[in-house]
Amino acid sequence: IIYPEGKVGTGTLCNEVAAYYRANQIEAAVRPIHRLDKETLGLVVFCKSPFIQPQLDWMLMHKQINRYYYAFVEGKVEKDGTVDAPIGKDRHRAGKMMVVSSGKKAITHYRVVRSMKNFTLLECILETGRTHQIRVHMKYIGHPVVNDRLYGESYDNLEMGLQAYKVIFTEPLTEKNVRGETGCAF
Repeated sequence: IIYPEGKVGTGTLCNEVAAYYRANQIEAAVRPIHRLDKETLGLVVFCKSPFIQPQLDWMLMHKQINRYYYAFVEGKVEKDGTVDAPIGKDRHRAGKMMVVSSGKKAITHYRVVRSMKNFTLLECILETGRTHQIRVHMKYIGHPVVNDRLYGESYDNLEMGLQAYKVIFTEPLTEKNVRGETGCAF
């Protein structure tokens, strides 16, 4: 969970970043540049400067911050591909999204990393950033994300098989390349 619910909350990523700032005597507000679904693991970019944040927000909106995900999905995906299908709210279930012709443009590119008998590990790159985009698109092509309680099947109390594992962008002031990467959690 990235944000506290309401004004009071603990155990969130924002709380952890605030604690890190305090421990290291960093005078800065907690400013996440993007977010992840509550159940998704992985990297999130934060900005310490109120002057740089609008630039990073602009970069995110104009696809200059590249985010890469691992999606552990059900079934065997045979080849790389792209899902270009609009996403909108599910009229029958609050908090759920679905592919609908009247939805917003949504494009997900995926590459097969490892294929097993009943599961496939994909690398997903978002061209757009819709709520639950990877989860909705994977279900749409018949390969829901493993342990996705909203769009697929639930297996015990395991984590959902979706992880933001890499972020790449150019830092606005120094123009240096910034790359954050973590190993695969699956």
